[in-house]
Order: sequence, then C-alpha cells, then structure tokens
Amino acid sequence: MDPKLKEQIDSLQWHHRMRLPDGSYTPGAWDQAILEGLFDAMGDRMRDKEVLDVGTLDGKWAFRAHGHHRAASVLALDIKPTPTWQAAHAAFGSPESVTFERSSLEDFVCHGGPLYDVVIDMGVYYHVEDRSEEHTSELQSHLNLR
Repeated sequence: MDPKLKEQIDSLQWHHRMRLPDGSYTPGAWDQAILEGLFDAMGDRMRDKEVLDVGTLDGKWAFRAHGHHRAASVLALDIKPTPTWQAAHAAFGSPESVTFERSSLEDFVCHGGPLYDVVIDMGVYYHVEDRSEEHTSELQSHLNLR
C-alpha cells in the first residue's frame, strides 16, 4: 500500500475495523467478526448481482460484497460522504463498480431508481424517523428489488 494512503488510513477515525487488501486493518472501534461470519454465510448469493448498501458509513459491507462476494456492482448510500469511505475506496483499488451516493434512505427510495438484487441494511433502520408500519411498508415497496 502506498505509504501516504497508509498514513491517511491510520490518522482517520474509523467506525469499523476492516481488513484491507494488503492484509492490514483499519483502526476501527468495532470489530464485527460475528457479523462477518453471518454475512459470509450468504456464500455466492451476491455473485454477479446488483447490490445496494444502505447506510454504508466507511464502506465495510460494500467493499466486502464486491471483493469477497464478487457482486457485479455496489451502490453505497449514506447521508454524507466520509473520509474513511474515500480512503477505503482508494485502499481497495478504487473499483469503478463500487460507487457512493449521498442521500437519505427516504429520499433515495421515494425517487425510484434502478433495481437491486440484494439490499444490505446493517443497522440503519433505527435512524429512520418515522418507523410506523405504514411508513415501513412504503419504504420496502420502493426499494426496487428484482
């Protein structure tokens, strides 16, 4: 890894501890080994699929879906871009098939868009302001799953 990129990664405040392609780890506060096991239990279900990662933060699940699970493309969605996502994107070789879009979940689903085979939602739902059954059903109906 480029020494300047490594220095940048080490200087940032990471949420997730994630393994980078060179074998090093981000200095994240949350090591999610148990969740990684559950996520990896999906096996080939993401291979060659279009994936939406809702609430990507630093991109841990987006980059894992792309690299480990061989998703065709991943759209990483969050309300604000973070320096950690940008550093992870660079560390993973800036794959063009992993992109970031700045948007809230509500705004994203209500404007329609492409269809997705898989939606990753690793702890975002509690941020949705209106969690009524009616609003939840509306959000789910707009997620454009294939």
